[in-house]
Amino acid sequence: MIFTVVILSKLLENGFWHFLKQSARFNNIFLCTVEFFFKSSYVRHYGFFLVFIAVSPTIVHISQNQSVIETNSITLFCNASGNPIPNITWTKIDDAGFKYDGGELTINDTNTNNTGVYSCTASNGIRGNASSFTSVNVQC
Repeated sequence: MIFTVVILSKLLENGFWHFLKQSARFNNIFLCTVEFFFKSSYVRHYGFFLVFIAVSPTIVHISQNQSVIETNSITLFCNASGNPIPNITWTKIDDAGFKYDGGELTINDTNTNNTGVYSCTASNGIRGNASSFTSVNVQC
């Protein structure tokens, strides 16, 4: 894909491009063409450069607080955005040993030990993590 970036960027004195509006949709390979006359000759140089706009993670959606009857199953959902695509990790606030990787956490055969606050954390290595919380109440 080749297109000209005119309004959205400017060339700085040091030769770097500065994107005035940054968006992950600008991630692409661009063709740069330089044309000029030198000693009565027309010279054209081509170069490709990769643009990668990193976006820190944001939680887009997390399941609402839920109640479930003991022995039933429950599924919690967490979606996040960012670039690169964030990894999702679930933890339980009062249980340091509980950890689950993935946006969909299913707890089968629930019991009262599953009652508590669950944290969804999104991480992609860009400027920290994003977290959101939901609670589960298991009723006897």
